[in-house]
Amino acid sequence: MRLAQRNLKLCSIVWLIICLTTLVRCRSPAQIPLSEPQYLPPVELFDHIGKVAPEIASNLLDRVLGSPLDSRHMLPVLQHAQLISQSHLFVNNKLALLVDGPETYDAMLETIGKAESHIHLETYVFASDSVGRRFRDALLERLAHGIEVKLIYDSFGSFTSDPDFFQDLSEAGADILEWNPVNPLAGGNPVKLPFRNHRKLLIVDGDTAFTGGINITEDYSSSSSNPLPFSSGKRHESRYGWRDTHLRIDGSAVLEFQKMFIDTWNSKVEKERQILDPSRYIDQDMGYEGKQLVRVMASEGGDLELSEVRASYLDAITAAERNIWITQAYFIPDNTFLEALKAAVKRGVDVRLLLPGTSDSGLAINAARAHYSDLLRAGVQIWETEETVLHAKTAVVDNVWSTVGSSNLDSLSFFYNNEINAIVIGQSFGKAMAERFLADIEISEQVQLDTWQRRPLIEKTKQFLSRTLKLIL
Repeated sequence: MRLAQRNLKLCSIVWLIICLTTLVRCRSPAQIPLSEPQYLPPVELFDHIGKVAPEIASNLLDRVLGSPLDSRHMLPVLQHAQLISQSHLFVNNKLALLVDGPETYDAMLETIGKAESHIHLETYVFASDSVGRRFRDALLERLAHGIEVKLIYDSFGSFTSDPDFFQDLSEAGADILEWNPVNPLAGGNPVKLPFRNHRKLLIVDGDTAFTGGINITEDYSSSSSNPLPFSSGKRHESRYGWRDTHLRIDGSAVLEFQKMFIDTWNSKVEKERQILDPSRYIDQDMGYEGKQLVRVMASEGGDLELSEVRASYLDAITAAERNIWITQAYFIPDNTFLEALKAAVKRGVDVRLLLPGTSDSGLAINAARAHYSDLLRAGVQIWETEETVLHAKTAVVDNVWSTVGSSNLDSLSFFYNNEINAIVIGQSFGKAMAERFLADIEISEQVQLDTWQRRPLIEKTKQFLSRTLKLIL
């Protein structure tokens, strides 16, 4: 679907150039230099009740950043995030890192099956295939027990889904919102076509949330460690498994994910629909005792603001002292991002990228590869996955700052799409992220500069041409 989205943009080049002209002039979030701490406020922490007392917050931050590795140099990153985001940094979160589709789907469906109050689901792709039917049936079962179900799906991402598939849910009582309809006969607006809802978010009963890169589709029927061939007729017939990452959060940060969903819903509901009251969905009695700090970073396509996720990445990269390990499905960053990575290497930071050797978009792979020579000469280490479709969007910096979410490192995510990422501050979770990264590169192929420079001319040409299209990728 990403490839189809890119091709559709190319066919609409005239109005897309107009959109680009507008977005290039967009107003950036406040960029207070991290080297000027006098501009940065003390970090505020929140729980499910409200703001944590300053002295307690200070002691907690010292514990999180100070042991076993001294990571207090990341404090300005947390301070700056507080300036550029509406979201709070929440305490008391328990996290579970979920790898690939089968594990993630099992966890999500189990949680849906236990819902007692409400289920809020927001996704880019909700396919009407065997995986989509599993989720539909789980939602129907809960609807039969009087559980509220609200669904936001992206019209473009779910374009091939059978309309009757959503009608079944609607007739059973689900409230469904189709994001930016594609079909002009059904109210679609061509001007809004580039602006997609790329988020993947599930909230159950206001105290458990799931987010990450995994859509609801048969693409993820097999895991990257156990790839199985798709049978004939599947949307992406392939012998490769899909490698992606999702995150389960139990704790106070779920309140922010809930708020994000409600804000998104209320921004699009028509007059005859009920505006959601956030107070209905806040569980003041959750009281989780998890040890991870979580901030929700989100972006809205077309809001004339640069991505909070992009700003967070740049802050973490700028502050890094030990390691920057990024796993990214669509790596088409701007020059500022590339220069930040190269500057980190000069400071002695271990910078590694895990990128796709196989993808659902050959154009995106070639656009990413166009940067390899420059990055490799600067000392950035690059691996590519083998026999796995890499779709994850994660990073870990100094084993204390981590992110899992929907945002790619490309212009689609930074300018056009609604995205959502969890930023996790904590050394135990950072260690788990680092271990996962090392396990992934163990079964991937490292790109060597001397070999890369001898690649065929046809490959160099494709990469050069793809790079020229980076502004609309």
